[in-house]
Formats: sequence, structure tokens, C-alpha cells
Amino acid sequence: MRKPGCLGERKRRESLIGRERARRSAMQSSGTSLRSKMSGSKDIRRVLVVAVEIILVYLAPLATAESQRLPAEFLLCKASDADYNGCLKQAAQKAFVLLQNGVESLGIESINPLFINHVDVEQGSGLVRVALSLSNATLTGLDNIEVLSQSTDIASGGCEMKSEAQVPRFSVASDYEVSGKVMLLPITGRGKSNVTMNDINVKVSLKCERFMRDGEEFLNVTNFHIKFQPKSATMYLANLFGGDALLERAMNILLNENALEILREMNPAIEVKFGAIFRDISNKLFHKVPYKTIFLK
Repeated sequence: MRKPGCLGERKRRESLIGRERARRSAMQSSGTSLRSKMSGSKDIRRVLVVAVEIILVYLAPLATAESQRLPAEFLLCKASDADYNGCLKQAAQKAFVLLQNGVESLGIESINPLFINHVDVEQGSGLVRVALSLSNATLTGLDNIEVLSQSTDIASGGCEMKSEAQVPRFSVASDYEVSGKVMLLPITGRGKSNVTMNDINVKVSLKCERFMRDGEEFLNVTNFHIKFQPKSATMYLANLFGGDALLERAMNILLNENALEILREMNPAIEVKFGAIFRDISNKLFHKVPYKTIFLK
């Protein structure tokens, strides 16, 4: 038979052991929580660091951009010139010549040929209802552009420019993917393509706004609207209908017999896409060269 004192001592030891286990468990739980919080803090810091780096990558070009001047070869016109618009026409013609090989100092690449990585065009009404994707596109023909007229209205806080030109021949060679209907007939395919337009009348109107940077005033093109009207055109799409030679030949005949009508149907969508491309090219110049050094008083 156990003595009462022994039983009391045993219960006391068990109580002490229980409390010690509870203390250790609490410490482990607290340590885990602390490590979790520390790990969470580290994750937050990592996210913040990455976010700051991304912001700096995008803002650095704006913050460090230095104003430049047009190369001496560019023709400049004064608003006070008796034939200001005539001078602008000559200046625009000269600019197209100089842009053929690009302007390295302004970060402008050659416009002939002009390369476009990718463009999507969707036409959902009329006789042409297609989803068309062009990639690795090469545009040629801007080397022979003839400027017919040029006018510029420098309004307070912005500007508006209009020009008209004639292009003898303009081609777009690219990889393509198309699906939809043309002249009520289904069309589908993926492969090489070429569209060539001849004797094209081109009308351009653009609007811009002014902004300040480092104490100097620059222009930003907000809208670039281009409208083109060719007198004739040819089209060729390879590998239509999965390479079915008979269907491919028949569709290409249909496309060429109705090329101008098809282009008229698709022009609004195409003009929006190409307007955005040429707006970006224009802004490469206007964002770097101060307004007052382009449009002289």
C-alpha cells in the first residue's frame, strides 16, 4: 500500500511536467508564428522591391530623357514666312527622305522597309466579316511618297496638322491567319500573304497637345487619322483551306477580282491600326525635340 506522501509527490511532479510541456508547446507555437510573420514581412519586402524596380524601369526613360534638336538636314519653317504652308510641304517631303534610313539620334528606325511585329484587324459587318492577324510584316513603298499639301495650325495648348500625299506603290508582306467570310463565302487559312496597292491617295490628320518637361515644351500626338484610297490592288494568301489547291486558287481569284471593294470594307479597321503605328513613330520625334525648335516663330 502506497503512502499518502508518495502519492502527493507524484501528483506534484506530474503537474510540473505538464506545465513544462505546455510552456514548451507555447514557445514552439510562438516561434512558428514569429517565423511566419518574419517570412511574411520578407515576402512583403520582396514584393515592394520588385514593384519599385518595375516602376523605375518604366519611369527612368521619362526622368532621364534629354531634349534634342532635329538633325541639321531637316528643313525648318517660320510661322512668319509668306508661304508657310508651302515651306511645310517641302519640309515634310524632306523629312520622308531623311526617315528612309531612320534617325539614330532620335531612336527612329527606318520607315522603308517598315517592320511590324503583329497587328490584329477585325471586320464584322458588310461583305467582309473576318478576323485577320498579321505578324512579321514588312511594309515597303514609303520611299517614293510625294507630299501634295501640308498645313499646320498651332493652337493654344495643342496643334492640328493635315497633309495629303500620293504613293505609287505600297506592299505589305507578312505571315497571316484569317477566318470568317468574304463576299458571303467562308475563308480560313494560315501562311504567307502579300497585299499590294497602287497609285494611292493618302490623307492624314493629326491632333496633338503640349506638355512640359524639364522646363521645355513638347508635343504629344493624341490622334493620328489616316485614310488611303488606292486605284488598284492585288492580294495573295497562301495555304488557304489547309492547302486545298483548288479552293485556294478559287478564293485568290475572288479576292483579286474584288480587291478594291474588299479594301473599302476593311479600310476603317485597317486605318485605325496603322494610325496608331504612325502616331507612335511621330511621338518618338515630338517627345524628344522641343516644340519651339520644330515650329519656329
